[in-house]
Amino acid sequence: NDPFFLWLHYFDPHNPYYAPQEFRGRFKDSPYHAEVAYVDNQIGRLLEGLRMLDLDENTVIALTADHGEGLDEHGEPTHSYFVYNSTMRVPLILWAPEQLKGGNRISSLARTIDILPTVLELLGVEAPPEIDGQSLLPLIEDTGNPEDRSAYGEATRFAATFSLPTLRFLRKGNWKYIHKTNPELYNLKEDPNELTNLASRHPERVLEMREELEALIVGLE
Repeated sequence: NDPFFLWLHYFDPHNPYYAPQEFRGRFKDSPYHAEVAYVDNQIGRLLEGLRMLDLDENTVIALTADHGEGLDEHGEPTHSYFVYNSTMRVPLILWAPEQLKGGNRISSLARTIDILPTVLELLGVEAPPEIDGQSLLPLIEDTGNPEDRSAYGEATRFAATFSLPTLRFLRKGNWKYIHKTNPELYNLKEDPNELTNLASRHPERVLEMREELEALIVGLE
């Protein structure tokens, strides 16, 4: 009867991939997707429990992940080594029947730091002024400008293992800049799999995004 907050951490799908037999049998050629199916099933149990308790219509649900899995794209078998979309792009599904129309798919850039202010706005709770991120409701309602936010990401495996610099990237609109000795620049609209490095063709954009990334990092520190 009282307001509640519940955080559930489904560790699967995660290396090592070893889902229960029912799901391994259905996805014999892909142990990873067997684990995805298993987690999907478990989330279904959670949603059914909410329905049984008559909580599904007035509960806000946010489903997301902290990273994807390389599955050998760009030569990365798992995650946390590189910052390509195969590991950096994650699902974000919002459920709020009283406020949101179901079935909408928003293509604008969203960030995990935007989840908290979005949920607070859905709940009618004022966000603290120092909070990171922006509510996604204007983008959902098609009243916001998708170009007004940049996204930051990083991979720490090389730093943690070999004491090398943290690998960082900045995404702005369709452009993605990866900061490294040999910088990488991709137009994700034309090249979603990040196969053609455009850094040498657009040095002015590399400089612009590197300066914005530097300012962001200084601000975080």
